[in-house]
Amino acid sequence: MRLIRGSYIKPDGTSSVSPPKSLKEEFPENLKSFKKDVKSIQAMIADRVKKLGDVYRQDYSVSYSFWTKVYVDNALMAIATKNLLWVINGSAGTQVARWNDGQFVGADNNPVAVSGQDTLSLWHPVNASEQELERWQRVYFANNLQQPFKQLFREFYRKPDSDNIADSDMANFSGYLLKKDTVAALAKTQGWTTTGLSSEDSDRVSFKFQDSQLVAEFLVEEKYLDEYSKVRGSAHIVSKGLQFVSGKKGVALQSIPATYFSEIMRDIDLFVAKSLLYLDVEEERNYENTAKWYWSPQFDFRLNFLMRICTAEGVDNKFQFEKPFIFIKNSKGVTRIHVGFGHIYADDLTFEGNVADYKPKKGRKIRFLPGLDDGFIEKLYGKVMDSINE
Repeated sequence: MRLIRGSYIKPDGTSSVSPPKSLKEEFPENLKSFKKDVKSIQAMIADRVKKLGDVYRQDYSVSYSFWTKVYVDNALMAIATKNLLWVINGSAGTQVARWNDGQFVGADNNPVAVSGQDTLSLWHPVNASEQELERWQRVYFANNLQQPFKQLFREFYRKPDSDNIADSDMANFSGYLLKKDTVAALAKTQGWTTTGLSSEDSDRVSFKFQDSQLVAEFLVEEKYLDEYSKVRGSAHIVSKGLQFVSGKKGVALQSIPATYFSEIMRDIDLFVAKSLLYLDVEEERNYENTAKWYWSPQFDFRLNFLMRICTAEGVDNKFQFEKPFIFIKNSKGVTRIHVGFGHIYADDLTFEGNVADYKPKKGRKIRFLPGLDDGFIEKLYGKVMDSINE
């Protein structure tokens, strides 16, 4: 993700991302210093963007007067927050707006009045209606507006209508055979505690919310694959579901903030998608089939996003979709791609790889991608396009 990059102005007034030969020869030390400064600024902005994303796991809101000092007057923060959506609570009620040319504007591009004591918080799609979400997505596509991280096009999970785990999407994350080391590595990058995986009796990874006693626990149990462990990794676990606790006591789902629940489920979706193990041994077929046919309501989101891009590129009629797969016919036969997990299969359902590990052919890029951190969609699109042309 690069929200800022160095460029060079040539004598004829045009710009280039590569330094002119004369600059390399005459001012090598200055050029070296310039590149170092650019990398330093990029790192600082990336750090601020990450911290902004972490706000979704906190009870965070600020006054408008404080917001302008932090997010407008500070040049780096102004770049890090460009085109983000904000929820404004004040005398005019609750409004959703983006900062544009020195003022807040709504989805209709009309100014939104804000006073110094109004409070602002980051907008999250889980709290939006389908109509609001669709309206803002149309605005961003129409105007080619990019965000520093995936906000408007973020995967989200809504809480179930009851506290019954069987009524929740979390039940869908039970019963998967996972690579223990991969889960641990992913959990650490997302801020989870992995001490619960350090013993032979692995039973959970945990996430503690800041300024709160609330803890999310992704429950697992050890699974030994006998002689197959050596060729498929030595440590495996089976997912058992999710629970929230506070002070070692269970917490009802209905009392969990919607953004907390959604972000935790988003993490678990990542853990499962990246660490699923595919088995060929007959006695473990149940795990393989579960992984192949699993479909989450949020995969509909990815499908719709992909279809928007493919429609814009004029290739939406080059493949077919039948849940959960995209089917692409080419000279080599038929390729199946699982839209949600990105798993790639031959027509006989032989597992061939994962979109996450795929390297699109040179020059294959999406013309416009609203969320700069959505590498999955970019690779999925690349694989679809390359498969069409095989």
